[in-house]
Amino acid sequence: MIGPKKEQLYAQRDMCHVLHRKAELDLEKTSITAPFDGWVLEKAVEAGQHVGTGQYLGTVYLDGALEIEVRVPVKDLKWLPAAVNPDHPVEAEILFANDGARHIWKGRLTRMKAQMEERTRTLPVIIGVDETRTRGAENGAILLRPGMFVRVKIKGKEIDRAFVLPRHVVHAGDVVYTVNDRRLKMKPVRVLRSYKDTVIISEGLSDGELIIKSPLSSPVEGMLLRIKAEDR
Repeated sequence: MIGPKKEQLYAQRDMCHVLHRKAELDLEKTSITAPFDGWVLEKAVEAGQHVGTGQYLGTVYLDGALEIEVRVPVKDLKWLPAAVNPDHPVEAEILFANDGARHIWKGRLTRMKAQMEERTRTLPVIIGVDETRTRGAENGAILLRPGMFVRVKIKGKEIDRAFVLPRHVVHAGDVVYTVNDRRLKMKPVRVLRSYKDTVIISEGLSDGELIIKSPLSSPVEGMLLRIKAEDR
């Protein structure tokens, strides 16, 4: 083989080397590798399937860490800091009940989303959990996993002085019935927060005051009262 035929074969050989190298590079790019140890939640592709740039391939979450989105009502935002400070994280507890056992994980408030949720008028906040395995839980430890329904308790601002009362003793207009020299005294109070059957009072009451818990018929300021001590 001489002349043009030889040059043509050399050119075909060089092209085969180029195509072979390109095939090797393409093969290297077919491996999907996460930069961390984790769990595959969803797989959206199969072996042999052609994929394109930007195509959704699946979901993987980091092993040993998890994020939980919690939606806080507008009325409760005052109990949270205006911004997240990494040096002073807001603590949280994640609780999961299963067959009578309660499992608890420690978490922290990592960030707040910028926009309110329009339909529910709540602010989404993100609770980070670094360790998803319970320790010392009743009936054995379990792993916190995506999709579990949990309760989240977020530690809010601390109040130096407050009174915690049953909800039913705070009457319309935020008034509490107290006893002064065996007579009824209606005292307006400032309600910081109402939660289930409990009300937190910040102003209007003093230590040692007697609060009327029994219902009164047609209460009038200054009316004479008959006091009955509670059995303890």
